[in-house]
Amino acid sequence: MRWPAIWGFTVLMMIWIAAAFAEPLSDQSPRSFEIPPQSLSSALLQFSEATNQELMVDASLTQGLQSQGVSGEHTPAAALSAILAGTGLTYLLTGSGAMTVIKAPVPAATPGSPSSELPGDTSRAANQKPVKVPEILVKDVRARDDYSTYAPSESTTGTKTETPITEVPQSISIITRKEMDARAVTSVADAVRYTPGVQAEGFGFDSRGFDWFFMRGFDALATNDYRDGLRQVGRNFTFFRTEAFGLERVEVLRGPSSMLFGQGDAGGVINRVSKLPSLDAPREVRLRLGNFDQKQLALDVGGAATDSGSLLYRFVGVGLDTDTQDRYSSSSTVENRRLYIAPSVTWNVTNKTSLTVLGDVLINRTPGFSFSGTPPDYTTNLRFLTGDPSYSKFNQDQYTAGYRFEHRFDSVWTLRQHMRHGQVNVVYHRLDGDDLDADGRTILRSAANFNDRLQQYALDTQLIAKYDFGITEHTTMAGVDWWRADATTQQYQDAAPSLDLLVPFYGQVIPTPTTPVMNIKQNVQQLGFYLQEQMKIDRHWLLTLGLRHDRTSVDSDDRLTATEQTQRNNAFTYRAGLTYLTDFGLAPYVSYTESFLPQIGTDVNGKPFDPTRGKQYEAGMKYRLSSFPALFIVAFYDLTKTNVLTQDPTTPLFSRETGRIRSRGIETEAKASLAEGLDLTLAYTFNDMQVTESNDVDLGKRPVIVPKHMASGWLDYTLQQGLLTGFGGGAGVRYIGSRYNDLENLSIMPSYTLVDAAVHYSRGPWYYALNASNLLNTDYLATCSGGCYRGFERMVIATVRYRW
Repeated sequence: MRWPAIWGFTVLMMIWIAAAFAEPLSDQSPRSFEIPPQSLSSALLQFSEATNQELMVDASLTQGLQSQGVSGEHTPAAALSAILAGTGLTYLLTGSGAMTVIKAPVPAATPGSPSSELPGDTSRAANQKPVKVPEILVKDVRARDDYSTYAPSESTTGTKTETPITEVPQSISIITRKEMDARAVTSVADAVRYTPGVQAEGFGFDSRGFDWFFMRGFDALATNDYRDGLRQVGRNFTFFRTEAFGLERVEVLRGPSSMLFGQGDAGGVINRVSKLPSLDAPREVRLRLGNFDQKQLALDVGGAATDSGSLLYRFVGVGLDTDTQDRYSSSSTVENRRLYIAPSVTWNVTNKTSLTVLGDVLINRTPGFSFSGTPPDYTTNLRFLTGDPSYSKFNQDQYTAGYRFEHRFDSVWTLRQHMRHGQVNVVYHRLDGDDLDADGRTILRSAANFNDRLQQYALDTQLIAKYDFGITEHTTMAGVDWWRADATTQQYQDAAPSLDLLVPFYGQVIPTPTTPVMNIKQNVQQLGFYLQEQMKIDRHWLLTLGLRHDRTSVDSDDRLTATEQTQRNNAFTYRAGLTYLTDFGLAPYVSYTESFLPQIGTDVNGKPFDPTRGKQYEAGMKYRLSSFPALFIVAFYDLTKTNVLTQDPTTPLFSRETGRIRSRGIETEAKASLAEGLDLTLAYTFNDMQVTESNDVDLGKRPVIVPKHMASGWLDYTLQQGLLTGFGGGAGVRYIGSRYNDLENLSIMPSYTLVDAAVHYSRGPWYYALNASNLLNTDYLATCSGGCYRGFERMVIATVRYRW
């Protein structure tokens, strides 16, 4: 299967089509604008997207400026004048129709004399020398909303194009850098704790760094992990770990999303968005100290590397040394040490072409790692660790390198390509408590060694056209993406010394296991072609349509049994949405989306399993206020996953893909920067989930671990005037409803409520904060499904940050 050749041919054809049919567009007819007050850079970005207008601006001119926005019927020129009003900036309209933002001219010395330079004056542009500022498309200067608000205006995850959140016909949430900093987020799971539809820590505390997400009730650990729009594949224990400080934002798209991203489970996608070079990115150094002897130093610097501003850079670095909440009775601790660096460089070749090269390296060491959960037959000592500090460990080394290329042929056609190569190496030693001896206190253990390695390539190429036709406005995207992952897993396992549950003795000699139990090499690939149309009709109706075809393959080589297995799948997936955009910010919508996920194995007749299929109907409303940054979302969804594996009633040792799970519910979310210094996020989830078809005991039951109700709220306020200017604080509450531990729904885990809090003070470039998660140190269990797993204990973090 010559997929790279197919991809190369497709890219060449896309470039040829764009070059052949590119035409400039300059439409100054009146149209409706709804751009709320916000940062000037964000307002200009929305203006450029709304008008398809070529707009050039030096990002240093807009840094720190706010815009009053614009609302109502205006020509693009008048709308831009309104956006720039009061900022000290104006614009020049060049002969080619492009707009360049510049400093407003100084009025003539004669009192009362009018300025000879008016916005849109082409005579001055024609007669003067070129403005000597770096002309960077405002589209390429990403909005600083991530640092100024909880409620950003746009997302790229929902459509793969820069689209206002109100125009995405699906439930979506964004956690900005400002919100992550306010809550002292330490991981991606921590970041999405206040997000509807997402159970962030289904298996409780795990110092290995796995993100145990459940989205709309479906497991999202291995199949829904994305970084900058590209899939991060995981196999066995090789999952790409994400350093939270290296992120600008986290975007959560709920519901089936295969039309955009290919294979994935039905719950949705979590896209981690990296910090990238920009002229106005904050420069900061941060020190954190906390309980569990936590010490962390982080650095984020960047800006222009040349006087012209055409070359930008950014460097993010983190060093962490901490203990964890897991402790052996011998007072030995399970530690976590990490080093992370992420350099990136952007070259703005012209005002239409940019290339960003980025990469990161993460080295993580967790000596002494052991499960704190215990098998159900000895749950009386939940803090008991079955490992040994002299043997147990989880060491992970990973790196990624890639690029992001974009070229705008004109105001209609844009070509983009994103590529990333990554590798993860894991060395994992663990001791398993296999059984409890007849004396009721001796745990029989086995030692296991895992040596896992994964290497992945991912590539996504898009050709985007933005144009008007009559009363319709179009954003059309054709794309092809491809990824390949090569994974190897080796496991050795032997018996290990037993351990006394009541008087455990650690530091025993654990022989290195030599009996091979697993040696598998696996190659996984996906090639997808997709087409999407976003058509706005008469400025109010928005029709979103998408079609995608994927070809997937899995080739497995079991070296122990000398057997090979190959599986091929093809799948079409679709998406359709209809949104009505009112003049006052309300956007009701309906949508239909699909997903598919290949399954490895065969039935009793040797037939390979079909992929699972997800189909969702969703209806909801989004409301964005124009008076201040605020977004309110309510979504009703009916999601069905079919082809789920269930027991074969005639041959119980085999499975059939005849199961069905229904997930139906309501999600609400409010994110708002209510006033200067006052930020709020609220969320509620009701999820009625049921196994509707099965040959096992779970028929008609609720899947394990998934709560029916979740709710959360966080409020943060900083005083803006008076003697206490700069002082502030925040408080939050998280509620997780009851969950079942078993397929028959006979064992139930009670609900729990956690309280978070923060106090902080800022003065000039300095910022001081004290954050506490699980402030009351509530003792709870995340689940007792397959063993009991403890939740997160109280964590207190003191932060000192300096920005310049």
